[in-house]
Amino acid sequence: MNLRLIRRYRNRLSRTSGLLKNNPVVALGMTMPFVIVPTLSLKAGLLMSAFLAAATIPSAVLASLVGRKIPPLFSLPFYGTVSTGCVLLLRFCVSGQALLLEDLGVYVPLAAFNGMMLELALVHPRRRVPDALHDAVMMCFGFLLVAAFLSALREFLGSGSLWGVPLTAPIRIRGLVLPFSGFILIGFLSALFRRVDSIIIGRMLHASRRTAKQGGDAV
Repeated sequence: MNLRLIRRYRNRLSRTSGLLKNNPVVALGMTMPFVIVPTLSLKAGLLMSAFLAAATIPSAVLASLVGRKIPPLFSLPFYGTVSTGCVLLLRFCVSGQALLLEDLGVYVPLAAFNGMMLELALVHPRRRVPDALHDAVMMCFGFLLVAAFLSALREFLGSGSLWGVPLTAPIRIRGLVLPFSGFILIGFLSALFRRVDSIIIGRMLHASRRTAKQGGDAV
């Protein structure tokens, strides 16, 4: 059986780990931001992703540069200070968006110690800066994709607007504006990711078996 297509598919997923494979939300369970932010609009979802990236990317890159020089006892305070400083800097830059910052609420300070930052800076830091930057950007972009999709869906179907502009939705599901809806939508999205992956693998296996059978018949 020729499994080269499957291996090639898996290699491509591995090179973009964090985007689809090992997505921080649907695969690694980073769901809390979608629950603690009660009114998650598309604007709020994008700003939430920006705070996450501001805390994660600098810490991951810094860990690859000086991580081996910092004693383990001081690693968490050091990277926590760096990520908190980056989050505060971004908050200052978007201080004019008072309503959005109010929507994010307690998430802004919590973003400094998000799971992605802790994973990339403390648990599994990369030794090379390009690898660290690649991992951090992919995971942040993977979070952004899910945040943009879910927040747009919740705003459109739950509130009847998108980017703050009133629109006529085909249906209104007012329950989508409630915090618990984040868990439900992420569960469906995770199941969809797994189903699509299994369908792709299944079709590749079927094509490999058919090719092997045709080769055997030809012989």
